[in-house]
Amino acid sequence: MPTEDELLGNVDALLEQVAQGGLPPPAERRRLREAAGLSQAQVAKTLDTRREAVGNWEAGRTAPRPPQRAAYAKLLEKLAECFPVPDDEAPGESVYGDKLFWLSVVIQRKYAQICAEFDLTSSQATLLCAVRDEPRQMADLAASLGMTKNALSQLVDRTARRELVGRASSAQDRRVVMLSATPTGKVLAEALYAEVIKRLPEIARNLDADGQRDFERVATALVDTSDLSSPTSNQPVTP
Repeated sequence: MPTEDELLGNVDALLEQVAQGGLPPPAERRRLREAAGLSQAQVAKTLDTRREAVGNWEAGRTAPRPPQRAAYAKLLEKLAECFPVPDDEAPGESVYGDKLFWLSVVIQRKYAQICAEFDLTSSQATLLCAVRDEPRQMADLAASLGMTKNALSQLVDRTARRELVGRASSAQDRRVVMLSATPTGKVLAEALYAEVIKRLPEIARNLDADGQRDFERVATALVDTSDLSSPTSNQPVTP
């Protein structure tokens, strides 16, 4: 039978596990530190870690590990008591919107890196992938990509000068302009698309297996329930 000290030790260990899992969202961690007038360097010194580590915790890029995690959780808990969220703020909505904004940045940055390796801008790459399988009407493309017809025309002109795409009148209606990939463009588009679908999931590489599955499920649901046949904004997209 365990002794009283052993049981108390088990309780301490259990409380340690609870503390390790009770961190507020990254944006709230930063808010609490700034509300207290503390610098990242001060927090890092207190927790015996690097300033960059604290910055990564606040950005959500990494998570603190024991023994710093329990101490960090306690610090944030006490700061939250001293600096509660004002009643007129909606932290859930603001944090959620902030994370969606930065998620779009992460995706666009990764996509741009891959496109640059093929000597393409992001817009050129998207256009090329959109017509890699079959010709598309210019009007439909403009709607799908959320671009004005003039902006799309400029993008097509620049891409066509590289002999990657070409315009042609529709066989059914000569007034309808179709856009298709050239043989060279099709080969490039296939290689680019294969690389994109292979490497874009790398943005979730820091998530555990369950987190990656959840991310895949949410991303799939978002795309499947989105209307990609019409523009999401009346604002022109810079080609």
